Amino acid sequence: MQACQNLAWCVARAGRFTELLVRAGALVHAIDLSAAVETNRRNIGDRATYSVAQADLRAAPFPAGAFDAVVCLGVLQHTPSPEQSIAALWRMLAPGGLLVIDHYAWTLSRLTKLGPLYRMILKRLPPARAKRITDVLVDVFFPLHWAVRHVRPLQMLLSRVSPCLAYCHEPMALTREQHEDWCRLDTFDELTWAPRRSAWCVTATWSRRRAASRHPIHVRPSRTLPPRRPGSRAGLARAGRGPAGAPRP
Repeated sequence: MQACQNLAWCVARAGRFTELLVRAGALVHAIDLSAAVETNRRNIGDRATYSVAQADLRAAPFPAGAFDAVVCLGVLQHTPSPEQSIAALWRMLAPGGLLVIDHYAWTLSRLTKLGPLYRMILKRLPPARAKRITDVLVDVFFPLHWAVRHVRPLQMLLSRVSPCLAYCHEPMALTREQHEDWCRLDTFDELTWAPRRSAWCVTATWSRRRAASRHPIHVRPSRTLPPRRPGSRAGLARAGRGPAGAPRP
């Protein structure tokens, strides 16, 4: 981000990405609905270019058109209404600004996997019981994911029967234990809560924003950041809100 760019970061979490944005020179306003704001504040410290608030992004304490850029990654699929959340993010964006979001995507490949079947069952169970079951699934399947992490054909076959979300094959500097913790968290999230939408559904939300605004919206997929798994997200969508008639690259 450009130096001094006024930026809203939703959601703050513990501060890993907040710190990167602050270091890049942006004027960062972070929000989070949870008590993670306290950890975020401790990790970032007192910075003249940083503030953090505990708030629902659908009712963020910012005026309309306040930010040059609004970034919201890994959040929309966890809100009660992703469409309302996108509208709230759009409201915060100034004309000529940039809105960056992502969302878990529904793809046809899911029809060839058993994961959706597990999800149909676990979503109907009490959270505590569903958590115990997903922990057992991870205990069973994660060692297999780790064992075949360098063999692509076996990864693909395993993904058809395993409901676990494992990223052992991705080039990340994480230990086996860190990968297992990540798998445990994302598997529970995937099988009990996070909804998926097609890229068309996400784009349709932009279209409704465009119809209600005098400013054009320009949407394009971005490959700036890789998805967690090929086809697993509706891409990293970037929407530019520019002055009427002004094209955006």
